[in-house]
Amino acid sequence: MRLKGKTAVITGSGSGVGRATSLVFAREGATVVGVDIDEAFGSETADMVRREGGSADFIRCDVGDEAAVAAMAKQCLERHARIHVLFNNAATLTRGDFESTAYADWKRQVAVNMDGPYLCTRHLLPGLKAAMGASIINHGSIDGALGNPTVFAYSVSKGGMIPLTHMLAHALAPWHVRVNCINTGWINASETGIPIRLTGEPVGNKPVPENNNMRNATLVARPSTVEECARTVLFLASEESSYITGAVIAADGGRSALTPGTFAPVTPLPR
Repeated sequence: MRLKGKTAVITGSGSGVGRATSLVFAREGATVVGVDIDEAFGSETADMVRREGGSADFIRCDVGDEAAVAAMAKQCLERHARIHVLFNNAATLTRGDFESTAYADWKRQVAVNMDGPYLCTRHLLPGLKAAMGASIINHGSIDGALGNPTVFAYSVSKGGMIPLTHMLAHALAPWHVRVNCINTGWINASETGIPIRLTGEPVGNKPVPENNNMRNATLVARPSTVEECARTVLFLASEESSYITGAVIAADGGRSALTPGTFAPVTPLPR
């Protein structure tokens, strides 16, 4: 069991990659501390972990609010003196290009997607230092790495994960804290538990032609499952990646390997 005896804090644990990672980590022996703004879904994830025989706590928190993060960290550190893994996964997305993005939407996405990882890392730092070998994984996006004009604020805020990862890896190296980033791409919305909503419509209900465009721009020719994302996070959390820090891992099915605007039609393998 790769995480036996370790404590892992996972933000955005109520659905999607956060929920899948909570379950994968627990199966590998970790005590999971789930953090989510939605108490019902976050508690449900913790219950799912417990039903499988794992150990899980849940703390409700809006990671875009410093006072809430400080309170969450205090509660967490009172229960767990050492934090071995922090997965900064919580995010929010509102569709809009530069001109159509309202300032309120900009501020909210920057607060959750950019400030959130910074705040969680800062306030949980005593526990991360105490672990002497902790691992932080930031959840970025190829939209942040390459840019997507249809989700302007999301792309900017996710793009910030890259320099944040580099600088935290440098700052926390004296305490043997590794910091890495996973940039994901097209994820199967039907598996996320609560699909991200774009202008009121779940991603899973996108028109077929748009999904075909995504497929043609993904070398694996299909969306990732949330479990595939979780396994990449597990690798970065475990000792198997002990010599990796300050890295940005593209877990995007090959999308970032293509020049934007080009396509590579591939027939997906049967699953």
